[in-house]
Amino acid sequence: MKRALVLLLLLTALISLSACTPKAAHETTKAVSGTQGPETTGLASEEARLAQIRQEAEAFLKAHPVEMEALAACMLESHGASVIYQFYPRDGGLYAYKSGEHVPQEKLREHPILDAAGFLRGTELFDLLYTDDWELGSLGCVFLKSLEDSSGHPLYWCELIWCPDASGDPADFSKAAIAVEEIAPGWYWYLEPTPDGPEIGASIG
Repeated sequence: MKRALVLLLLLTALISLSACTPKAAHETTKAVSGTQGPETTGLASEEARLAQIRQEAEAFLKAHPVEMEALAACMLESHGASVIYQFYPRDGGLYAYKSGEHVPQEKLREHPILDAAGFLRGTELFDLLYTDDWELGSLGCVFLKSLEDSSGHPLYWCELIWCPDASGDPADFSKAAIAVEEIAPGWYWYLEPTPDGPEIGASIG
């Protein structure tokens, strides 16, 4: 239920952002290396785009390990039983939600999360940051990027997760994932198709 709520919130936010952004100026990702994404379509294109998103996320983590971990820790510390927070890097918006509701209480102007997220504000590398225990069985901070089709419909959730308390084999935690891998101490790469997205196998990693 909580997972469905988070995804509903993300879809609502993506639709709102798309409505405010001219389609001609839309970028799926902003490459760290400055290279352009593949222009092909179909399965090969999706695999290439997924690989690009992962490469850029790992490169960003490698370039900003202290800032990334500090922001993730702040998100986890702020997580409560009655209030959850979601941060949208593209516009720097931080929203507080009552647990179980999909309408935010408010957009916050001041909060430790905003201070910790200053280095990420304005980038398009991630669509959304939030905390949840769905993916790895323990509470983690999720840096999410959706891979979309040409019409803006999400196909895959690509997630870089800080989960310092995870134990056991992460591949056992979520059967929805087609890839779960620890890529650095406490950091996991998680890939999951959207409910109506295509399946392209577990070889992606």
